[in-house]
Amino acid sequence: MSKKNKSVANATLESLFKGCSFVGENFVDQSVSITGCVIENSQIFSGAVLVNSVVKNSVIQKGASVGPFAQVRETSVIGENARVGNFVEVKNSIIGDRTKISHLAYVGDCDVGTDCNLGAGTVICNYDGIKKHRSKIGKCVFIGSNSTLISPLEIGENAFVCAGSTITKNVAAGECVIGRARSEVIKIKNKYLENFQIKNKFFGTDGIRGVWGELIKPELARKVARSLCFRKTPKVVLGMDTRPASAEIRKIFCDEITKHGGEVLDLGKVPTACVAFYVRDKKCDYGVMLTASHNPKEFCGIKIFGPNGIKLSEQEENELEQLFEIKNLKKLDGKLVVLEGRKNKYFTLLKDIFKKTLDMKVVLDCANGSASKFAPLLFKSLGCEVISLNLRGEINENCGALHPNVISNAVVKHKADIGFSFDGDADRVVVATSEGKILNGDEILFILAWFFKKNNLLKENKVVGTIMTNLGIENKLKAMGIDLVRTSVGDKFIIEKMLEEKLSLGAEQSGHVILGDILPSGDGLLTARVLCEIFSQNKRIFQTVKENRYVQVHKNIKITSNELREYINTDEFQKKLGFFENKLKNGRIIVRPSGTENVIRILVEADNKNKANLIAAQLKIELSHH
Repeated sequence: MSKKNKSVANATLESLFKGCSFVGENFVDQSVSITGCVIENSQIFSGAVLVNSVVKNSVIQKGASVGPFAQVRETSVIGENARVGNFVEVKNSIIGDRTKISHLAYVGDCDVGTDCNLGAGTVICNYDGIKKHRSKIGKCVFIGSNSTLISPLEIGENAFVCAGSTITKNVAAGECVIGRARSEVIKIKNKYLENFQIKNKFFGTDGIRGVWGELIKPELARKVARSLCFRKTPKVVLGMDTRPASAEIRKIFCDEITKHGGEVLDLGKVPTACVAFYVRDKKCDYGVMLTASHNPKEFCGIKIFGPNGIKLSEQEENELEQLFEIKNLKKLDGKLVVLEGRKNKYFTLLKDIFKKTLDMKVVLDCANGSASKFAPLLFKSLGCEVISLNLRGEINENCGALHPNVISNAVVKHKADIGFSFDGDADRVVVATSEGKILNGDEILFILAWFFKKNNLLKENKVVGTIMTNLGIENKLKAMGIDLVRTSVGDKFIIEKMLEEKLSLGAEQSGHVILGDILPSGDGLLTARVLCEIFSQNKRIFQTVKENRYVQVHKNIKITSNELREYINTDEFQKKLGFFENKLKNGRIIVRPSGTENVIRILVEADNKNKANLIAAQLKIELSHH
């Protein structure tokens, strides 16, 4: 037990919590509510509620509730805001945050994920009749009432176990199962799964994003700022890109947070990764970046980072949304600290990763955005000859990462060694070779993976990509002895997977690259810096990397109603998709709704360009006519 959680004499505890019995060494926060309980060698944290229950050798985290008439014993942990119902027994188990265990359940030797629901009378048994085992249940799992799960067993995240089932075999992520016999699991279509998934109204794949004055208005910005102040007087590091709306939202955030007792460390106009860096460096509660990334100037956005410098999870974003309508927060005097012009630590991190200067000519397209001040200074400080483009105009206006022809033409015109094109908040980058060829995130991932493996920096010989990562790149990585792990599209999902598997490198096709051992955020400037070092050692890999690619054809269809969004998940469309996949043979087809725009995205990937173009066109016609 840490000094911070110093135990209190049991006699003192019994005087504070009348009718309770305390045995051994306990830590009990005085803000908890405990009635008629026996507590032995346990820790109970703020806001917990325990009624007529027994807790032995266990931990009850913040806001959790236990009982009445429950038992928690043998080194169990009940997560934050979890609920353990009446007549429940939890033994040698870890129960995730916000998980609910209904009455008359038994959980033995099991790790239960976050946001699960275990129905009344559920039994998770650690004994298979021969010996004891430990089971594992992923996050967001629903288990119906009166189900029996017999170890050893693993149930993947988002699974649904129907009421009255007896399960002895593993259940894969997202599956819905009904098991009526010990040895059999019958799979059925999980039509209930969407009921248990988080549905955020405002937060999307990359924070809140929309047109200023339409989706995002001053009142919404105030609500977001206030939600950060609900549970604490927070310390917040704040950055923004160069669009006009970002400056307006910055004022709202500074006013609201300081009005409610918080402290704002204002970085001014910076890359997104700079906010991620300083939220950790300054030990802040939140980092806020005001940006709409690659979108046009009329858009704006709000990205929020936790104290670890990582974007909030969907669950954390959902919890903030629940606080948007709070009123009457206590007004306190806060503090505004202007850090603009004092960002040397982040700059030094980028500059000093490698201890040598670079004899190179570099072209930089700064998209009139967050990279405009940082990128030219960085590469000049490294000894490069620098040609800088798009430093002061409209953000992303016919420039930057979404207009790679600009950097391609400039590199050829200036006979430069390499060029880098950033997006509005500089968290992504695309590369132009000396011949004017454009390298996207897939090719950058391959180059970095080669370098990391060569220098023994690649953990587990794995890298993380997305469902969109080029199949040809995956095959070439495999030939180097490197496995590609795929996630959903979005750098937050890449980061989550890297953290889960303790990996060092991930990237998505759009140019978000995460060098996880350095920063837990996509950083176009950091990526460009490392690529320059690789270029100084091996120029050839930049010329040959495109030979690894399969042809990818992309089509977008504007969504005019939810009907089309729902249609792509129907059996009817999936059968048609199977028909096209059989025609394709060697390749892949992905049809999905965009996480940042109101479109359905089609990707057809093949080793034959004509075939890929034909099938993509046919799919677009099929969806357009629905």
